[in-house]
Amino acid sequence: MLHTFALETFERVEACAFSPDGSALAAATNGGSVIVWDLAARKARFQFRPSGGVESLAFIPGAARLAVNKGLEGIGLYDSDTSKEVRSFGKDAVRSLAVAPDGRTLAAGDYDNRIRLWEVATGREVRALEGHRRVPVSGKNGVFCLAFSTRRQEAGLGAADGTVRLWAADNGKETACCEGHGGPVHAVAFAPDGKSLGSGGADNVPPPVGRPARGGRPGR
Repeated sequence: MLHTFALETFERVEACAFSPDGSALAAATNGGSVIVWDLAARKARFQFRPSGGVESLAFIPGAARLAVNKGLEGIGLYDSDTSKEVRSFGKDAVRSLAVAPDGRTLAAGDYDNRIRLWEVATGREVRALEGHRRVPVSGKNGVFCLAFSTRRQEAGLGAADGTVRLWAADNGKETACCEGHGGPVHAVAFAPDGKSLGSGGADNVPPPVGRPARGGRPGR
């Protein structure tokens, strides 16, 4: 273990992220706080509490910016050096977020199984992606996880309907769908080469890994 960063209050860490240059670590707590630590100085740069709480967060590559999922109040974009909010993205409740490797696009998954793509530089909504089915359980719908491929212009999504879908980020077309899970999908991750996608869910099934094919299980 290199170092331990302690919280000043008895809160649980729900999410954390490293800055692209490796100089900072950000954490979101169940109490609604965001803390950003300077790794070289081993001390907190600042701590703030966005309105609406905090669900997840992600640094923007190539910029001193931190995207924060504020739960019921959409997404806020903050200066990662000063904690000042510089932009907001929508006002709808958000379950998940991810940032494209080039830092230009922000994706947000909501409670109605939609994914919205935003232009980071302007805050303009580029398009909305739909395709996940609703499940007949109140409060259990939504896109739970998002990930961008590092090599392809694709976004991978996992949702309450048990599917993993791939979308072309440049034109909004669904390119593949995997129906191998028997329950909600809570985690997706691309391999570094962008050719494989792993997923995990609430069905006690080992994470399938492969290239999803429409209407089937991933390739092995």
